[in-house]
Amino acid sequence: MISLLFRIFYYLGFINWIDFIKLYNRKSDTVVLVFPVGFRKLYKYFVGNLVNDLCNLRYLTESKKPFRIITGKNFGGLVNKMIYLGVGQEINQHDFLNHSSNIIFWARELEKQGNTVFFSSRDLLFWENKQEMHRQFDKLGVHGPETKLITISNLTSEENTFTYPYLIKWPHSAGSRDLYEIKDISDLNDFKTKFSYAKNYEVVVQEKLRMLRDLRVICSQTEVLSFYWRINMSDTWRPTSTRRGNKVDFGNFPEQWRSYILDTLRTLDLKVGAFDIAWQDDDLSTEPYILEVSPSFSPNPKPDNDKYLLEYGKYKKVLFKDSFLKKHLELQYAIRKRVLETL
Repeated sequence: MISLLFRIFYYLGFINWIDFIKLYNRKSDTVVLVFPVGFRKLYKYFVGNLVNDLCNLRYLTESKKPFRIITGKNFGGLVNKMIYLGVGQEINQHDFLNHSSNIIFWARELEKQGNTVFFSSRDLLFWENKQEMHRQFDKLGVHGPETKLITISNLTSEENTFTYPYLIKWPHSAGSRDLYEIKDISDLNDFKTKFSYAKNYEVVVQEKLRMLRDLRVICSQTEVLSFYWRINMSDTWRPTSTRRGNKVDFGNFPEQWRSYILDTLRTLDLKVGAFDIAWQDDDLSTEPYILEVSPSFSPNPKPDNDKYLLEYGKYKKVLFKDSFLKKHLELQYAIRKRVLETL
């Protein structure tokens, strides 16, 4: 409850509401599209996609651009407008396994009607959609771990997967959720049993790299906007997500790979992307592996107190001095502003 109250407090101070009122124009050709979420998903929206919508609104108010907000389901008639939209799992009103499919369809239809949309349908192909992401990687020659897309019912032993151990990823997830290490046939059978309800669904089957760290890089097509290393301090493999208790390092950017990373984003034709990048045996002299990229992300700010670098998950709960939430909101907006200025 306390964290919720602080979130409300920071949200209220995030936008100049006087400028908001002055600039709001019901006839404006600039539209902030807030998708319907429904009462049962309202909390998820409040702690999730609302941040994206607030960033778009703050950018418009600071830029002194008149705008209007459209909520609900009546946005199909928009023609020749500039449309800003956020993305979040809560927009999946019908609970499809692929929660990104609806918003991709909506963006495509809006673009056909002469609208400019941010995020574009091209951007959204990469949002929590590892199936399409890896198809694009293969098509465009992006260097990543060897990967196969296999329906769950067709998962067998090493005949059509990889030598143990390897990884299986649920295609519509983030933050290392639904990431499974398959060490033997028993692990594989357990996975197939858990997801037996989706036996005809394609999952991502991938070779397991020898790595204890990866690099999160957020960039536009011209510059690196944020980066940090996520470091597994144990001797055994585990996902490097910060919520898993891993160390974070905000220094030591691998400058020799800066152009490579920016070139990759341009190759993928994305306006902005958060890359997860790793090196076999953590050897930075070798070509990096692009693990994933997403146009929508939740950036981690650098804490003032270095003690939180060792257990960054604890920092995410700090509400008062050196507040994670406050810094997160400001970093999210700083990145969004840099990208929107290029449109």
